[in-house]
Amino acid sequence: MALSSRSTATSQSGNQYFEDLRKVAGSGVVHAFDAGSEKGSTTNIGRVLGEGGRVTVVLKPDMTTCGEEDPGNAEVLLTNAGTVHTERPSAGYGTFGAVFFPFFELGLTEGWFKGHPYEVVEGGLGGLQKALGRLSYILGDGKNSRVSSETDLLWAL
Repeated sequence: MALSSRSTATSQSGNQYFEDLRKVAGSGVVHAFDAGSEKGSTTNIGRVLGEGGRVTVVLKPDMTTCGEEDPGNAEVLLTNAGTVHTERPSAGYGTFGAVFFPFFELGLTEGWFKGHPYEVVEGGLGGLQKALGRLSYILGDGKNSRVSSETDLLWAL
């Protein structure tokens, strides 16, 4: 269940979207990983989590470009490479890294987890204009929240 944008939430009437999600999920959803951590995602997740909910984010609210997030009563934890691989990680972070990263590697190796599709545009920085032009063409009016093509991430080497 993805709650990554306010536009999804506002496409239904008011709070009905979140009420429907809580009905489907029940009160047992108390843990969430917010891989975006901005544009309302933490706020939206907090509105669905049950009592005592915890959400781990990759960006603290003051690191985001879109202002503060309101997770409601949910506890917010920061988890990223910096928190896992420090000399003295806080309780649980070292364990998280020890479990998550080998599991991530296993998924890639066995093929049940795949990276996001991408296209390599050659030419180093000289290829950047071509890559951005192609991305602009794919996005069209710039209002799409998801690119519909199979390959929607461009990078210049």
